Formats: sequence, structure tokens, C-alpha cells
Amino acid sequence: MASLSVAQAKDQLPAMLRRVEAGEIITITRNGKPVATVTPIDEAAEKQARRKALNDRIRAFAQTLPPQSDSVAMIRGMRGHDDGLPWE
Repeated sequence: MASLSVAQAKDQLPAMLRRVEAGEIITITRNGKPVATVTPIDEAAEKQARRKALNDRIRAFAQTLPPQSDSVAMIRGMRGHDDGLPWE
């Protein structure tokens, strides 16, 4: 993956866009740290579709799980309960 500073991207915008149109992914950096990624439209749309499909599958799976217990209430219920263990 290629990398350009903000100044380089500004100075080379037409050339950078040609590279992206050709399928290259370019990371834009500021002070050496990545701040943006320029990707071809088709690839970005594909990633977005995959992300949405994954989120949908995670939500569907989460609905099959039993309801979560309230851990605070469970711990409060344990207080004062002595089962002989030394740490209680």
C-alpha cells in the first residue's frame, strides 16, 4: 500500500487519483501518521457490503443467545453468603 503526505497528495492529486482508479490503495499521512485511506470506489463499496453482512450475521447470532444476567445484582446477592472459602 502506497503512502503520501497531505502535501504530496495535494500536489499530486491528479496522478494520485489515476493510481487509485487503476486499483491502488493510498494512505494519506500527516506528520507520519495515517489519517485517511483512498480506495477505488468498487473496493470501498464491496468492503461496506461485507461489513454490513457481517454486522447482520452478528446481530442474528446475538439474538439466539440467552439474556445476559446482571453481574452487579449477582455479586450483591453473593455478599454475606459464606460457603467456607477463605477469600470470602
